[in-house]
Amino acid sequence: MDVEQNIPASMPAGLPAFDQATLDRISNARLPDHSEIIGFIRGIEPLQAALLAACGVIYLLYGWKAFKALVIVNAAILGAAAGALLAVKFQHQDLWLYAAGGGAALAGLLAWPFMRLAVALMGGLAGAIFGRQIFIQAVTILERPELLQYSWAGCIVAGLIFSLLAFMVFRLVVIILTSFQGGGMIFCGLAAMMLRIPELSDKVGPELRNNVNLVPIAIIAIAACGFLYQLFRADPPPAPAQPAPAG
Repeated sequence: MDVEQNIPASMPAGLPAFDQATLDRISNARLPDHSEIIGFIRGIEPLQAALLAACGVIYLLYGWKAFKALVIVNAAILGAAAGALLAVKFQHQDLWLYAAGGGAALAGLLAWPFMRLAVALMGGLAGAIFGRQIFIQAVTILERPELLQYSWAGCIVAGLIFSLLAFMVFRLVVIILTSFQGGGMIFCGLAAMMLRIPELSDKVGPELRNNVNLVPIAIIAIAACGFLYQLFRADPPPAPAQPAPAG
């Protein structure tokens, strides 16, 4: 029995298509599948693609240096999604935009004084989603579909591990999260721009559509470069302490 069958299939009508799909994924606690990722990339306009890639570079290379601002931005985005989701869940579809704005403002304001907790929560959320996907993949490989109903266990274990790591190795968790987020943004932005160029679209389009491993491999490769850059680049050494004046 597939665990996703126990979750409401979709939200009520009243949201734009992209927001609707995003909220569906949040409510199902799952990553978008290959076709959804390709559909999202094809729907990105050129200016949006350039902006997405540029912002991805900031996350990828300067995630640790600018982590406070980036965590607040991420908190605002998650707050907006949570506000819209609650509005739809309580049958107030006409107020989802106001709920999203209120959720974004509240989450952004709370993230500033509770920065470490905000990172722990984001790490836990990312860990829970990836943990569930890993559990499902493992069960599929082992051909044990009856275990899918316990995918929540993967969510809890991975989420707790990442949350605790945020308190123990804060810098490492920030670098991991921003590297993967930046890698995903850069890949989507560059792929969208290439699909808008006729000379490249004929070559890139079929590869994106038919090679299901291309997206995760490319994102992991980009994220790995950003992770190593942030982790090992030389920071300015602290100024040497001045000797105390004699006497």
